[in-house]
Amino acid sequence: MQFWQSFILACFLIPSFANAQLFQPSPLPLPILDVDHYCGAVSTAAGVNPCIERQQDAYDQLKEEWGELSPSNQRLVAQFHDYDSMLTVAGELLGSQEAQEEEAPQPPKHFQP
Repeated sequence: MQFWQSFILACFLIPSFANAQLFQPSPLPLPILDVDHYCGAVSTAAGVNPCIERQQDAYDQLKEEWGELSPSNQRLVAQFHDYDSMLTVAGELLGSQEAQEEEAPQPPKHFQP
C-alpha cells in the first residue's frame, strides 16, 4: 500500500512543480501612454512643451531601466498615467530590489589550499 500512496502523491506533485515553472509572471512591455493628451490636461500657462519634454526624458530613462524591474514591479509601475511618476516609482522599486539582492544570504566560503 505504501507504493501506491507514494505513486499517487508523485502524480499530484510533479504537475504542480511543472505548472509553477510554466506560470511565472512574464515581463511586460513598457506601456505607451498618450502623452499629448496627458500634457494637454495638466498644462500650465507655459504650455504643453515643458510637460512633453519631461515626459520624453522620463520615458527615455524608463526605457533603459524597464528590463531591470521584476515582472511584478513592472505591473505596479504600469498602473501610473504618466512617465514621470512611473520613473519615480521604478527608481524606488529598483532601489529596494537591489537592497534585497544585497541582503540575500551568501553561501559559506570554504578554504581551498
